[in-house]
Amino acid sequence: MDQLHAFWDPYLHRLWARLHGLDVLGRSPADTDEIWDLLSGVARSVMYDHRQLIRDALEAAA
Repeated sequence: MDQLHAFWDPYLHRLWARLHGLDVLGRSPADTDEIWDLLSGVARSVMYDHRQLIRDALEAAA
C-alpha cells in the first residue's frame, strides 16, 4: 500500500497546487477541455520531476 501512496503523492500535490491557484484567481475549469489540460499539465510536471531525479541520480553515480 505504501508503494501506491508514493506513486500518487506527487500527482496529488501538483493537482492540489493547480486547483488552489485557480481558486485564488476565482476561476474553475469551464469545460472538459480545460479539465483535460489541467490533468495533462499535472502529469507532464510530474514526469519532468521524475526525469530530473533520474538525471541527478545518474550524474551522481558517474
